[in-house]
Amino acid sequence: EAQQPGVAHEVPRRVGPVPDHPPQGREREEAGLVGVPTAPPPVAQGGAPHARHSGYLPAVARIVVVGSVNLDLVARVPRLPEPGETIAAHELRRVPGGKGANQALAARRLGADVALVAAVGADPAADEALALLRAEGVDLSGVTAHPSLPTGHALVTVDDNGETTIVVAAGANDAVATGELGHADAVLT
Repeated sequence: EAQQPGVAHEVPRRVGPVPDHPPQGREREEAGLVGVPTAPPPVAQGGAPHARHSGYLPAVARIVVVGSVNLDLVARVPRLPEPGETIAAHELRRVPGGKGANQALAARRLGADVALVAAVGADPAADEALALLRAEGVDLSGVTAHPSLPTGHALVTVDDNGETTIVVAAGANDAVATGELGHADAVLT
């Protein structure tokens, strides 16, 4: 169901208690979990750092995101222009963006320990594109500054109904070098 601009939408809420332990026996059958392992999978020789924890998940998940970082130029318009048409914008904003940056920021805000592997240009747009990630505590040691490619940009047009058009100039995003990702509980690309 599409959301309408300006209309308040109910936020989903938990409808029941969260058990302190995984369902067992008949409770497990009723939850439809038959055949799902009750213990974590075996850990490789030497063990992963999170193996010492008692549950499935580590105390804090370590996530590495490999992806794009852009500086988005967002223009709000009454409607999207037709090909060849010029429309005056209500406003123009510069916003940090990129799918990799957005994933890293979301995971960090959910409490994960997050590292980003990405590439930006050696230009002022890079500082602006990375500022929010840096402020939120995302590990940026895997972000490289490319000496000859610019930081990626996205030209975003948003109309009054929320419809968008997006043009991406990838720039340094095309030069991401993954290198050594280190230990991670998840790698997002």
